[in-house]
Amino acid sequence: MRKIEKSLNLHLPSVKLFREDIDEIAEILKEKCEKVVFIHGDYEYDSLDDIVNKIGTKISSFEIQSSRPYVSIKFKRDIWGVFLYVSESQDLFYRLKDFLTSKRKFLSKLFTFPLGLSLLIFGIITAFSPNLFSLVGIPIGIFSPFFLILGIISLLYRLGTFYKITFESKYKRQTFFSRKKDEIILLILGAVIGSIITLFASYLFGNKN
Repeated sequence: MRKIEKSLNLHLPSVKLFREDIDEIAEILKEKCEKVVFIHGDYEYDSLDDIVNKIGTKISSFEIQSSRPYVSIKFKRDIWGVFLYVSESQDLFYRLKDFLTSKRKFLSKLFTFPLGLSLLIFGIITAFSPNLFSLVGIPIGIFSPFFLILGIISLLYRLGTFYKITFESKYKRQTFFSRKKDEIILLILGAVIGSIITLFASYLFGNKN
């Protein structure tokens, strides 16, 4: 008697992978599976070098497949980002899951789809009805731009706008914006939050005077 292992699957948004990361995924699969191939469009390749020679290092979607056990890892710029499917090997699934999860962008862990949608709806409601909600006598509607901006950024992360997969090496020189994109967004959010706090304080103490 032996336990039947069930197939497992997982969706992940906004991952950031370079050539070394994709090579590591391939090595993990080669340790446990009989055959590993790379799929782009209607073509199947035996190695990443074959894809690079065909289409270059910039790519928006492709798939890694293996057999015995069957594994499919689909990378795509959309709401799901990465789809992982593994049959008959829980150990392999969790190993791949841990690796892919570690490559998620920091902000994508914070900006979830429910959060983005909620902030966007709340921002729209407070923009059209600024006096509907209040905090210590201050209408929440004055903060509607903040809710709208944060909601839009959250949805953009969840929709894969900041998803990045490239066949280039992570050690290749990148532009300043590419290296500091998340930090720049955090600085912008910090500035927006600081402005809102200043506005809130001015409104509160101004009314007291």
